[in-house]
Amino acid sequence: MSSIASNAEDLILNADGGSSTVKIKINGTEKASISSAGAFTSTTIDATKLTGALPAISGAALTGVGVAGITSSATSTAITIDANKNVIFSDTSSGTRVSKSIQANTNNYMYVTGASAGMFVQGDTDGAERIVISNSSEQIRFYTENTERLDITSDGRGLSQFTAKAWINFNGTNMSTRDSHNVSSLTDNGTGLYSVNFANNLANADFCSLGNSTKSGGSATGSNSSLSYVGEGRSTNYVGMETYRSDGTTHRDSTFINVAVFGD
Repeated sequence: MSSIASNAEDLILNADGGSSTVKIKINGTEKASISSAGAFTSTTIDATKLTGALPAISGAALTGVGVAGITSSATSTAITIDANKNVIFSDTSSGTRVSKSIQANTNNYMYVTGASAGMFVQGDTDGAERIVISNSSEQIRFYTENTERLDITSDGRGLSQFTAKAWINFNGTNMSTRDSHNVSSLTDNGTGLYSVNFANNLANADFCSLGNSTKSGGSATGSNSSLSYVGEGRSTNYVGMETYRSDGTTHRDSTFINVAVFGD
């Protein structure tokens, strides 16, 4: 039999029976109840009256707070938002914490950083939009089907089978370089004889080298026009170049000489 009782400290509402429920009604309408398992149910809870910290609860028991398409089976903190509004993703599966974060800073960048790499998406505060990929190991590598196709180094070289390992445009009369890539210096080996020295050596000497030269000026004649040949001299650190009078009678220095090298 259910009962209402009191003692020196408590008001006791007792619903007799193992599966009974204590019900609270107003004007005959149920407003709240307490089940035999201790679960409290109310039609309305005034959130302004709630104070103090909530006890720890299992996220698995919550409903209506998820986002479609997102699930988690993480056993430790995987996503953190710090005081600087950085969103940090952490991977502890290997035993070593590796943090990667998506951030926005005062330069209008949004970027992803990690222990050894970062990807930056820059806004247009300077009138330009760009994607910048940074890697502190000094290389950015691109793969298809798990095979490396392009390696970009910190000194600006693009290493692949389809990019020039070195090239130069130079003046053979005074040994001055107009522009170049991966060329450290030129060697004057005599009239019309040159060595193009690489800043970074090639893997082997079986590279493909191409060269050409132009006349020094005026109407083309046998004396001012040039024939050009990639010389036999070559190694992993240089390639030879030769220029001749267009009639092939003798070597001559040429004003405009171009050399390009492809290889490993």
